[in-house]
Amino acid sequence: MAVPNQAGLVPLVVWGHYILGLTVLLTGSPDGDILFGHSSSPQVTIKWCDHIDPTDPVYLLDSKMEIILSTELSHNIHARIIAEERCRLKGYGTKLVDRFRAKDDAMAPSSVQLAHITLAFCRVVSPVLYRVDLRGKGVSTPLIQTRDSVESWRLTDAAEIFFEGVQWNKATVDAYADVLKTQPVESLLEDLIYSDQLCTARYEASLAFNC
Repeated sequence: MAVPNQAGLVPLVVWGHYILGLTVLLTGSPDGDILFGHSSSPQVTIKWCDHIDPTDPVYLLDSKMEIILSTELSHNIHARIIAEERCRLKGYGTKLVDRFRAKDDAMAPSSVQLAHITLAFCRVVSPVLYRVDLRGKGVSTPLIQTRDSVESWRLTDAAEIFFEGVQWNKATVDAYADVLKTQPVESLLEDLIYSDQLCTARYEASLAFNC
């Protein structure tokens, strides 16, 4: 492959040499030619230029150095690659509730309360979820919907991994779920943030009544 200028130099070297194991040669740089690899025949050649012309194409060459494919560089020189944060699944939910919890608000739910609300919400919504079997574009076959209810024990097992480090308990989740069941499913998302105080009040009231 022949690249006419140093645009995208770093990702090219990373992908070409360090990931794909190819020999990459940078020619004409202020520090001279730089070879990434040990082969005397580079598989990717990048030319250093004082002025980058976005219309210069990138060539894909065969073993005889003949062009078999060419493509122009993107005209959007301001495009940026955005990387998503990579986290371990174990404890990922704990990180989320800690990140989005309003720590400066004394009335904001704690991490434990947010975990209880989240698990109760999953418990309530799961039985009414449907899995949609999407068909290809232009196909007249109607969409097939199947009930996608998740067993309670699966939610519990998932919660132990997702909310690692949060001391949640099943009894409190059940109490929160009982409160959420009194609301229409459509309004659960809108009221989810504000349901914590209601759930807590009713749960404490039920404990006081049972005592």
